[in-house]
Amino acid sequence: MARSRAHSQPAHARARRAFSQNFLVDPVAVRRIADAADLKPDDLVLEVGAGRGQLTTALAERCQRVIAYEVDPAMAAAIQPRPGLTVRCEDFLRLVPPEHAFAVVGNPPYSLTSPVVDWCLYAPALTAATLLTQLEYAWKRTGHYGRWTRLAISTWPTIAWQFKGRIPRGSFRPMPRVDSGIVRLERRETPLVQPAALGAYRRFVELG
Repeated sequence: MARSRAHSQPAHARARRAFSQNFLVDPVAVRRIADAADLKPDDLVLEVGAGRGQLTTALAERCQRVIAYEVDPAMAAAIQPRPGLTVRCEDFLRLVPPEHAFAVVGNPPYSLTSPVVDWCLYAPALTAATLLTQLEYAWKRTGHYGRWTRLAISTWPTIAWQFKGRIPRGSFRPMPRVDSGIVRLERRETPLVQPAALGAYRRFVELG
């Protein structure tokens, strides 16, 4: 029976149970992430991995339209209702991106960082994504070591990758083995490369 129930769960939920979700418990860290998101009151915000709702509450205090995604039914049901807040017990990665401007903020499981980032990069109406990741991932993507990853370089003409701070591992329960970093992906209003030349630019990056 246990095997059957496990296979009936969404892939996102199974991954979190396998790799563990680390929940933010430090109010200071929550505020730092919300500040890094640089949201406006009328922004549409999608939260990925709402968990127990600590970050959800901070986002709902700043924006009038927040949609929080959490695959665990018990946790989704426990998030405190607020005006303008919608909680959906769904897999964020299966969501069709909104057609109108929106931002993403969240603390997804570390094992799902890359899929969530890819989802954001391929969402045409995304304005920005502010995500909590493992510190090493954040440093690599934002040039901390004096070099950039291929993903960052290939998307650089349209997306600015920014490191927005370090969150100590003691800010989470259960406590992870490493610190986290706040990564912000912000879509440029004016691409650094003409749209018609983006394909050639990316082919050049792949060749390099």
